[in-house]
Amino acid sequence: MLEWLRELVMIEVRARWRNEASLTRRASFPTDGFPDIGCECSFDGCPTMISLTRAEYETVRGDGATFAIAIHHENPELDRVVVEHERYAVVEKWMREAGVMARETDPRQRLLLTREDTP
Repeated sequence: MLEWLRELVMIEVRARWRNEASLTRRASFPTDGFPDIGCECSFDGCPTMISLTRAEYETVRGDGATFAIAIHHENPELDRVVVEHERYAVVEKWMREAGVMARETDPRQRLLLTREDTP
């Protein structure tokens, strides 16, 4: 994969890491509320916040190659819109290499691998 495409994927990956860390630090994630998370698009420094319920967020996190972004923040060089909601869109990496990279850097996948390796 070209270096500039790799960096765009890493921008999204870092946004996902920030969201995961932020939600982990919160005392609770309301089941019926809409907590704001940062847009996970490939625009470095994107200031846009989006709101998802816990169920919506968990659905996005179900696949390491999917990201929650603001409407119209997809990058056609990397992203395919899976679904667009009123408050946010879900994109997945359409390039095989980008999808692999996104999944390999998924903090939840890494946690599962660590747990499986532990006796």
